[in-house]
Amino acid sequence: MFQVAAVSDFYEAGRTNDGTQYSAEGFYVVVENGAGRRWASYEYFKGAEVVVDEEGFVSFPDVREEASAAAEALAAATKRVLKSGGKLSPEDWYEIDPAYGSKVYQYEGIEEIRAYEERQVA
Repeated sequence: MFQVAAVSDFYEAGRTNDGTQYSAEGFYVVVENGAGRRWASYEYFKGAEVVVDEEGFVSFPDVREEASAAAEALAAATKRVLKSGGKLSPEDWYEIDPAYGSKVYQYEGIEEIRAYEERQVA
């Protein structure tokens, strides 16, 4: 049994006219199996366009509604494929960290891995 959902996070869309980083919301799809193993779509739908006018001023029109709808459509299509016995293609999906607290999360020792990585940086 798989759970499929359109999700969002933030990405750096560009720099404003004063050089400040502009963050925008982006959308993609995550698939999770019963054990907690998860995959994310390579397809990523950006929620802002970058527009530079003739005078060089930058703006970031909001297109989250369209981006969210595209991610929801991909989620629905993915559900249909998986329900009919299809599989995820490695060309379209990559594995991400397992769901927090899941069997896979516990088995793979994600907490220990994170703690080790933090000690290496410090």
